[in-house]
Amino acid sequence: MLLFDRVEKKINDQLAMKNITFNLYQKDYLTIYADKFSPLHGLKQLICGEIQPDGGLIRSLDTSVGLVCRNFNMVSKRSIKENLFFLAGLRGHSREKIEPLLDVIMDLTGLSCVKDEKFVNLAYHQQIRTNLAAAMMFLPEIILLEDPFENIDEVNTLSLQHLIEDINERGISILHLTTSKKDLIKNKSGKKLKMNISTDGVTIDDAK
Repeated sequence: MLLFDRVEKKINDQLAMKNITFNLYQKDYLTIYADKFSPLHGLKQLICGEIQPDGGLIRSLDTSVGLVCRNFNMVSKRSIKENLFFLAGLRGHSREKIEPLLDVIMDLTGLSCVKDEKFVNLAYHQQIRTNLAAAMMFLPEIILLEDPFENIDEVNTLSLQHLIEDINERGISILHLTTSKKDLIKNKSGKKLKMNISTDGVTIDDAK
């Protein structure tokens, strides 16, 4: 589904990433940890094709990726439902076509009771759920999460973790990029990797 094979990336002619190797198959749950966000952001850019590698191979086989990013791509004064209809329209989907699926996703993500609330009025964990609903709307094979539990209290972190696990059980692969070691513990059954930062660049190994 997604393969990184000895991938290298240079920044300003310096080797920033070297020998980055991992794979992600259907229904996998992979957590990748780094103590700084910059290498994780670079990894996300490589996965999404925003930047190209300088060595090695990235193979995605036209795999669709739904992004749940740190920066929310929502209109603050519009409701959740209005935002999701707007994003669907940008992809060429009519309101009539997307609405039945949207209702299912709203129920799954626990947003049905606040679907008419303006995005700016939502609690932070609800904004994360809205981003997750937007990512799922186009039925991706992989959902890529950027620090989804950052700044969320323990109760809502646990609830959100259960939601992500539920989505994973439905056959969607999860790629979780995080700067928190606690997130390695939360991933009880999946694979765990750590990006190691040194003066020689960033490498990746199994997380201990």
